Order: sequence, then C-alpha cells, then structure tokens
Amino acid sequence: MRLHDPSALQETLTYKKNPEREIDMFSQALQRINNGQRVLFLEQLVIYKNLADYLKGEVVHDAGCGLGIGTNILDKKCFASGSDVSEKNIKIAGGFFPEVHFFRWDLKEKNKAAYENLLAIEVIEHIEDVPLIIENLLLACSKRLFLSTPNRNNLRLGQDKPINDFHVMEYTPSEVLELIGDHEVILRDPFTFEKVGTSSEATPMIYEVLK
Repeated sequence: MRLHDPSALQETLTYKKNPEREIDMFSQALQRINNGQRVLFLEQLVIYKNLADYLKGEVVHDAGCGLGIGTNILDKKCFASGSDVSEKNIKIAGGFFPEVHFFRWDLKEKNKAAYENLLAIEVIEHIEDVPLIIENLLLACSKRLFLSTPNRNNLRLGQDKPINDFHVMEYTPSEVLELIGDHEVILRDPFTFEKVGTSSEATPMIYEVLK
C-alpha cells in the first residue's frame, strides 16, 4: 500500500511546520485541573462520546490514548483498549482505569494485532512521518479507522503555521484525504456527527476510513 507524501503538499504551501515535541500529559492535566478546566477539551470529550454511541457493543482500540480518559469513555459502551508511545502515560492510565487494558505502541512501528475499529483522536497533528503512521494504523484495523485532527479550513487556526507549539502540522480535509489514499472516507462534524464535505470548517474534523 503506497500512501502519498505530505512533503509534496508542502511544496505548494507557505505553511511552516513545528518540530515534533514530547508532551508531559500528566503535568499538563494537573495544570488544567488547577486552572479549573477539564482535562479533555470539549471537542475531544464530544468526539469520544459520539464514537462510543456509534460503536456501541463493538471492539475498539484507542491509539495514542494519552492518559486513557477517552478510552474509559469508550469502554462504558464498547469493548475498548488503549495504547500510547509513552510508558508513563500507560502506567497512569492503567492506574486510573484498571479495568481497561493499556499497552505501549509507537505508531511508527507496525502492530501485529488487527482491531475491528481503530481510533487515533487528535494524534496525527503531533507527529512527523504521518504517511507511515496512517499506513500502520490501516494495517492494524480490519473494519474502520477513525481519525480526528484540527481542520485548517477553519480560520481560527493558524494559516501560516500551527498556533499550538505541540502541533507539527495541521491539515485541510483535502490534504488528509490525499494522505489516506485509495480508501472510502466519510467526513463527520465532531459535534453533530453528521456527514460533511471537504469545504466544511468543522474542527476537529473526523475521518471515518472504511477498509
């Protein structure tokens, strides 16, 4: 399977990428709690709740799960597991939610398992080598892959580079579809979960990739 290289997209843009940076998610979560904020952003919370309803009763794996809060939401209605590149995150997630299985998975490496439904919620914007990441995700799912990522069609996002220093690159829907390649993809609004087109400004955009 050959996926498109985002460097080809970059050549036609003045858009600049940020360097990939490691996030201390536990410290970040504590800071948000101390500031009286929820740990998950509202958009992430809604996405996980919508996916839990949509995939009710199905097997779901949450790749790039961070501290496992979204995975736990999924597990209320699905048979969910989670993985993250950070051993620290996995240990914390397992401590918070011991009934959910968590393990380490670096998405730049292949996973021999095959999950019916594989999720990567707010993940690809944080990582270099996105074509490799998407290829590995597609190889590890047998039914559907769900991606969500900021939608650069929305003018609230930085148009010359990501405003969020932890985002390597943010994409338009057309760019994400180019990265996914020859698969049927349904674009969904994060709040209504209704189907939308590539011109939509809904952010983060959800991409339901059908195998």
